[in-house]
Amino acid sequence: MRLQRQLQAKNWETQPRAPAGQPNGGEWVPAPIGAQWASFQEDRPSGPSRQDPPALTDSTTLEDGTRILSIRVHAGRQPFDEQHTVTAPGGGRRIFETSGETQTVRDGKTGEVLSRTTFTPTGLVAEPIVQQAFAPALPLIAAPVIATFELGLQLLTYLSAREDGYGTVLGLTAQEYKFGDDPQMSMPMWIGRLSQAQLDDACPRNGEVQAIVDEVTARVTAQGVYANATQLGTMIHIEIARIINENRDPNFVAELILAERRENGDYILFGSKRADVFERPRIDTVCIYDPKTGRQGWTPKQAVDSVKAAKREFPEAMRFIMIQVRPRKWPK
Repeated sequence: MRLQRQLQAKNWETQPRAPAGQPNGGEWVPAPIGAQWASFQEDRPSGPSRQDPPALTDSTTLEDGTRILSIRVHAGRQPFDEQHTVTAPGGGRRIFETSGETQTVRDGKTGEVLSRTTFTPTGLVAEPIVQQAFAPALPLIAAPVIATFELGLQLLTYLSAREDGYGTVLGLTAQEYKFGDDPQMSMPMWIGRLSQAQLDDACPRNGEVQAIVDEVTARVTAQGVYANATQLGTMIHIEIARIINENRDPNFVAELILAERRENGDYILFGSKRADVFERPRIDTVCIYDPKTGRQGWTPKQAVDSVKAAKREFPEAMRFIMIQVRPRKWPK
């Protein structure tokens, strides 16, 4: 109704109508899937200076062949605000539907609801999923969860790398996590973008981490004393870890793992495996920041290793919020 009033008020003759002869002939109809969003502000600009609105749908293929189809809904009767269908190169598929702070994960082939989780300031609330009597029982093995976890990490990397990706997080609750090499069945997860207020509430030092990453990236890049991108990334990670650990704050630490050291103990500046920043805002919560200097995100093993490292540092932790931090501007 709001859409119809806006269009009628502005006399947009180009808005599509249902063809004559149909029950709704002559009525305004929404643009087809794949069309672009319109901005329905009272003072909508017109003419050549008007910027094109963002797309309703967005399809992306990642470097490893993973395909992501995203749909964002500004208004309407869809039961979600955003829907992301992530398809692995081998054909496995998961659908992540987010409505407000609640996310539903479905099997991409059957539509079966695998999980429904709500993000709150103090933890993730997992809703019990009751299968219908006629639905085939899901096997109680880790394979479905591993697939969801792996595709969820791909979605996290894609959303974090977008221009509007700041504040995208992966939330995990691991009360019964056994800390093996694979994620467990009892680990609820949530992937999405938090508002600045939500992010500050969950991980208060996110702005400080972003500022450190920006400053170090600009300074180290300007020095130019590196042979390749891998060495540059490792030098940036080393400097980020040094700055954070110099504060000697037990609730704000960095762990740096490199490929190897020289006999005298000096780091060899290539082959960085992981450089994580840990913030503990609450006794049971750890925010894991992963400074990124390239396109690659967490692999499942790297993500599990980061959670295990956070658990070693803070044994009481049961909730982990994982954030990929990219420099907001790369120096030229």
